[in-house]
Amino acid sequence: MKGVIIKMAYTFFNTYSVNGKNIYGSTLSNYVVGIDVYIEQSNAADNYTSVKSIAWIRCNSGTSTSSTFYFKENNTTYQNTYLKVGVNDNAGNAVKPGVNYYANEKITKYYHNSDGTKSVTLNFSVESDMKESANANLNNYCFKSASISQSITLPTIYRLSSLSFSGDFTMSAAKTITISSYSSSFTHTVRYAFGSSSGTITSNAKTSCSWTPDRELGHQIPNSLSGVGTLYLDTYSGSTRIGTTSKQFTLWVSGDMYPTFTYDYYFNNAFNGVPITTQTTLTIKIQNAGGSRGSTIKSFSISGEGLNTTSSTGTTSVYTRSGTFTYTLKVTDSRGRTTTQTKSVYVYWYEKPVISATPKRCDQNGNPTDVGNYALVDLSYTIINPNNANVMSKHINILYKESTGNYKTFYDGDLTSYTSNNDRFFVSTIKFESSKSYDFKITITDSLNSTIIYVNIATASCIIDIEPLGFGVGKYHQRGALDINGDIYVNDMKFYECGTFTPSFYVGSGTSMVYLNRVGNYQRVGNYCMFDIYLQVENLTYSTDTHDLEINGLPYINQGTYSAISIGYCSGIRFSGTNYILVGYVRTNDARISLSVMNLSTGKANPLRPTHGGIIDSTIEIILSGSYKLDL
Repeated sequence: MKGVIIKMAYTFFNTYSVNGKNIYGSTLSNYVVGIDVYIEQSNAADNYTSVKSIAWIRCNSGTSTSSTFYFKENNTTYQNTYLKVGVNDNAGNAVKPGVNYYANEKITKYYHNSDGTKSVTLNFSVESDMKESANANLNNYCFKSASISQSITLPTIYRLSSLSFSGDFTMSAAKTITISSYSSSFTHTVRYAFGSSSGTITSNAKTSCSWTPDRELGHQIPNSLSGVGTLYLDTYSGSTRIGTTSKQFTLWVSGDMYPTFTYDYYFNNAFNGVPITTQTTLTIKIQNAGGSRGSTIKSFSISGEGLNTTSSTGTTSVYTRSGTFTYTLKVTDSRGRTTTQTKSVYVYWYEKPVISATPKRCDQNGNPTDVGNYALVDLSYTIINPNNANVMSKHINILYKESTGNYKTFYDGDLTSYTSNNDRFFVSTIKFESSKSYDFKITITDSLNSTIIYVNIATASCIIDIEPLGFGVGKYHQRGALDINGDIYVNDMKFYECGTFTPSFYVGSGTSMVYLNRVGNYQRVGNYCMFDIYLQVENLTYSTDTHDLEINGLPYINQGTYSAISIGYCSGIRFSGTNYILVGYVRTNDARISLSVMNLSTGKANPLRPTHGGIIDSTIEIILSGSYKLDL
């Protein structure tokens, strides 16, 4: 007997057998032909099963057959061997009674249907070369042929379904998951795992399902905008789970998952509830800041004019200009997402009352005269009333005294308006001696501040007064060797003069601005003029930057050489580098001041414009002084 070792990869499936026949086609019950069938574990990926068939022949007893035997599959001979079947000897080609002779194995791959099922028919036959002879015993009892045609159903290959989807997932946004199945009878359960969270998306799905990832999955990625998870597809045939496939996915947090916060704000040192310049500050507090679905707050930012902080609370510097101020509040979480809110406030302009007063001698009826023995005070004033906050007080107090005496009340009462250019205060019951000068102390008080100025009136006018201690010219003598009232001229030139002028900014064509303050004072002694200027503007615009920044309106034309100025304070003029300073001069043969930018590295001054490193803001405040020569 020849045998074949069966590989362990194959599993016995079944044996099929038939009785042999003689040359006349009659059944020989003592001859049996069969096939042993083995199947290999199915290849699910390629959807096939390998079938190993081993044909055999056996003579249990009786007449033996010595012949060449032909083993065929599907009528094609795959082995022919000379055998003595049923011969009880030890010859190499003898097959003893009751013992199987196994032919060579035949291995065939059978590809299954798409649903994994497969039925095949095995066709095997064995023939000898026996032919009819004169020996009736051999004709009737020797083996001639046998054939087996057996249909078998192979075990079903359960091919697992697969899933697919397009692009990444986003929390709170629906996306379709497509299921590719090899059988329309299969059902599926779709599951997910993301971080430490997992769950079932759907059960009993056929070809697709929709998944909207919940925002709560954001807790799994508190420090990132996205993370990687796994989708699982369980394939069922009926109630039997036949396997699971998986696929990774990327999940992004939704577009509305930003940090949140509220804020509070309040003014410090407001004027009757109204924010004003010179004293008010603003405090802003970020409150109730929180992340979104697991994220945490990492940083704060509050920025705007007078305030730049990375804390959750900030207070501005004292406001120095009026107008609208906008502050930007930002909160950033651990995912790097930032929520921004803005808050705008309006600050009102305020300054202490402004007073200009001129006391004069007058007659008893209040008519001005240099020889009068009564007094009047001509008064101009301005009281700022920001948003009707300054309503509690508008009071004036005028005191007078002799040069060496104590102050007495000239007038005390409330003002009826916030501004006036021509108020006159006259008291007919108070007399002023002709030979004495008097000091006046004038105080205007609003709801917040007081402004005091000191002015005086000279002695009564006279041509000349000769006293033991000196002369009075144009007035009665009071002090010194020569006490003069009136202008002094030397060589037809007025020796001393003082007064005010109105300066203005100019930045070329199209200059436009709103003046908040524009004050100019000067004193001229001989042919030298000394001055000081205070300018404050907002909403400055101009159409070109090819012109110097100028201050116009000096009281006299400079007849000398270029004269430098001194800048005491400046805001709103900036530079693009650290090697620049602001300088200025009075132009020769002109009544203008030019402001320039000096490069400290080169020592060269250029017009104040962006091309030379100067930046002019829309709000400027400047205080400066200087002097220059006149040709009088």
